[in-house]
Amino acid sequence: MSWKSFIKSFIPFIPFLPYKRWQVLGLNRSDFKPVNLDTERYVFRGATLEDDGDDIIEAFPANEFNYLVEQEERREEITRRFHQQSPCFVVREKGGNQLLGAVWMRPQQFGFLSRNQERSAKLDVEVRNLFVVPEKRSHGLAKQLLSFAIEHIFGTTDCKRIVSRVKEKKQRISSLLLHLKLNFSVLGTFTAQKVFGKIFSRFVRRNTNPFLDDFQRVPVIAQV
Repeated sequence: MSWKSFIKSFIPFIPFLPYKRWQVLGLNRSDFKPVNLDTERYVFRGATLEDDGDDIIEAFPANEFNYLVEQEERREEITRRFHQQSPCFVVREKGGNQLLGAVWMRPQQFGFLSRNQERSAKLDVEVRNLFVVPEKRSHGLAKQLLSFAIEHIFGTTDCKRIVSRVKEKKQRISSLLLHLKLNFSVLGTFTAQKVFGKIFSRFVRRNTNPFLDDFQRVPVIAQV
């Protein structure tokens, strides 16, 4: 056993070290059922850096994500995503044109999701940084926006699965509920912890949807 494997085997038993933990959810193409969009009040469309970049940077809830808190850092990262052609989708108020939410859909390979530990030849697409402005939450808008983005990905690529990681934190269990309402299933739990300057991670696969068990065991969940 290598020293890395030896330390990794003790990760679950080092509670005093900080760690991050996500519920990993997946949605197969065959399981997806798009929801009805409220197109009388909202405009859903693909985003561009020129038309939407500044508004996304301004509206991005960095404090909730605990990520890209500094505006210049946020501008650099969001500009980079557009230049890398990572698809972004937005929803705006019809008529007023106010930006109400955004989500990225990044092509990604998840080696840890493969049972034989080999990377899939096909890319999955990962949901990243889905958000809706505070005054428009609890109105089903995030569900509509994510459904719109997924429908576009499935309709324009050969992607077979959408993957999302939902981070355990002190806000928004609604993020987990949103994914389950769109027919996502829980694939397992992904944990990462830094030990002696090295990042160690592990993925525990679930064979069934443990929603009720997780709902009781995990008090609060937030999207990353």
